[in-house]
Amino acid sequence: MKESRDIEVLLSKLFANEKLTAEEQQFINEWYGASEENRHYYNELRLIWAGMNLSFSRDEIDVEKARKQVLKSIRKRKNKIKTVFYLFRQVAAILFIPLLIVLGYTYNEKGQNEELPVVYNEVFADSFTRSAITLPDGSKVWLNSKSSLKYPLCFKKGKREVELNGEGYFEVKADETSPFIVTCQSQKIVATGTRFSVQAYNAKKMTVSLGEGRVSVKYPDDRLIARLSPNQTLRYDLALDKSEVINEDVYKRYAWKDAKIVFRSDPLDEVMERLSHLYNVKIIIEDPEIKKYTLRATFEDETINDILFLIKATSPIMYKELPRKIDEKTGEIKQKTFVIYKRK
Repeated sequence: MKESRDIEVLLSKLFANEKLTAEEQQFINEWYGASEENRHYYNELRLIWAGMNLSFSRDEIDVEKARKQVLKSIRKRKNKIKTVFYLFRQVAAILFIPLLIVLGYTYNEKGQNEELPVVYNEVFADSFTRSAITLPDGSKVWLNSKSSLKYPLCFKKGKREVELNGEGYFEVKADETSPFIVTCQSQKIVATGTRFSVQAYNAKKMTVSLGEGRVSVKYPDDRLIARLSPNQTLRYDLALDKSEVINEDVYKRYAWKDAKIVFRSDPLDEVMERLSHLYNVKIIIEDPEIKKYTLRATFEDETINDILFLIKATSPIMYKELPRKIDEKTGEIKQKTFVIYKRK
């Protein structure tokens, strides 16, 4: 069976509110995320399905008559007709329309007001990579290394909710009637139209930085943790349930989306923690006194060795790289490890 026919059958099941297997749902997710053309096609078919308003038994179906009725309905969409017919030609959708009609009775028998099942897509950014995503509402998201974002293929009316693991930068399309919610570490970041970043690699810590607009950070039960103004960062310790809001140049928190690493008088322990995530290395600070030193610098395209060398040149520290080892259980090569110690 060709892929075009496969997706026609699966979308029919989805629109008819029939249960999909995990494999079928994954197939739809991957197809939907593969191209802008696929997303247009999905939305057009969903509009057609929603507008059919069918109520009859399977035996009463006149396929040819139904096909003509649906085509007539499509022609009324003057602004979309070229896109619709182009896409229909690409996937032989004339064959798909009767299938939609046949499955229509299921939808109506279950209730036309019943919501369609939500289908999710999940995007991952591997180590040393960044990913850019445009969400169904036009909002944009950048994912940093070792992060993921889960979001519905279509947002429900009045609700735009996504789930973040790791680190992301958001440019949210304004919509006062439909708040944008990022769920992260069970907490909720609520925005309308704004630019902000979230970092939560550590299961016990989370930072939220606001560049523009307004953001509220809440507990799962909607109790308020903090409200942020532009150029403010929330540092939240989940384990201790303690939060702190600081004023700072927040660009340093999401400069990574522009392939830059920016530090502005940041303590070296935070610097090293940041570098360990960005370069997928392990950094051990041997002397606690080193943590109080600060760094102000901007890096672009440097390796981890280049950065540590430059830090060594401007701070009273030294570093050494430990030999790589092989994990005895898995046979995998362990992370590159650096030890930071005070210069004597």
